[in-house]
Amino acid sequence: MTDTPTTTTPAERSFRHTVKREPGARVVLEVEADADRLTRQTDRVFERHNQKARISGFRPGKAPRAMYERQYGTEHLWAEAAEDVIDETYREIVELEDITPIDNPSVAVSQLEPGKPLKYTATVVVKPDVDLGDYKAHGAVVEPKPPADDEIEKTIEAMRESHAELRPIQREAKAGDIVMVDIDVTVGGKQLPPFARNAHVEAGRDSSIKGLGEAFVGLKAGEEKKVDLAFPDTTSDETIRGKTGTFTIRATQVSEKIVPPLDDGFAKTVGVGSVDELRRAVKNELAHAAFHEARDAAADKLMDHALEAAKVEVPDLLVQDELDHMIADLRARVREQGLTFEQFLLQARKTEPEIRDEWRAAAERRAKAMLVLDAIAMK
Repeated sequence: MTDTPTTTTPAERSFRHTVKREPGARVVLEVEADADRLTRQTDRVFERHNQKARISGFRPGKAPRAMYERQYGTEHLWAEAAEDVIDETYREIVELEDITPIDNPSVAVSQLEPGKPLKYTATVVVKPDVDLGDYKAHGAVVEPKPPADDEIEKTIEAMRESHAELRPIQREAKAGDIVMVDIDVTVGGKQLPPFARNAHVEAGRDSSIKGLGEAFVGLKAGEEKKVDLAFPDTTSDETIRGKTGTFTIRATQVSEKIVPPLDDGFAKTVGVGSVDELRRAVKNELAHAAFHEARDAAADKLMDHALEAAKVEVPDLLVQDELDHMIADLRARVREQGLTFEQFLLQARKTEPEIRDEWRAAAERRAKAMLVLDAIAMK
């Protein structure tokens, strides 16, 4: 719904204007600046240009205006003066009406003639008003969960696993052994790009491809095995999603994983003096992580409630700006993977406009969150 235009015509000002608010947080300013103001500014523009003018018989800045205009013309003087008056009056109106532009205005001049008022229209997207509603009734509290004993032990076990020694062996791989493999896959007789090269995998460990982890059990170094396995329905590549492929697995090395015992010696390798100190350190670290997780969860709950309670018309300009930032972040992550953005799009089988459409809802939420948080900060 477009707001009723407001008009301001104070006697002491050398311009008149109306303000019309439109959907999309747009404001349209209709402005008429006095002919005298435009004329005075044209005089100032002439003085600036005359300082640099080269006119036979006159030093710079001393040529009469008629001589200057005969040589250089007048149109550029009025055009530049109009730009100056538009810039000045626009800034005055923005301050007078207490609006906050979030973009440069689009300006259309409807009248620019010597001796007549300058008339123009400026359209600009502004920071919208935010109705926060009852944003404080979020009910969010920070309630960290103390780490349980089994969580502490699992964390220490993972630390021991990360310090395990790999000892090459000649026997068949058992569950828990580490196998270095090359894997190639064909689907429907078509060879896919190499699936794995010199990959270290744990025999028997569950995989997103059901049965693959079990397929490594029983392999010896130098052996090859073929097994038919189905790609899951969640596979990103739709050409193989849910289809069965023939996996050719070649084992180049089988290693036994030697996990260090849980003793004071191991504790010292990770920077503490004893097993008891290690348990205390792990407990403190888990408690610290639990606090941050609880704090983040409370912040998310608070933000969800604030966004639900708030009423604001999010300008498309802000949404597009958020999308630009999201695409820029994606491009950076793709570069870190050693791919060009075009290669990524080919692999994803998407276009940039399709990604923007998919991410639009998230961009709208981010833009709304920015406006809501800014409104809360101004309270």
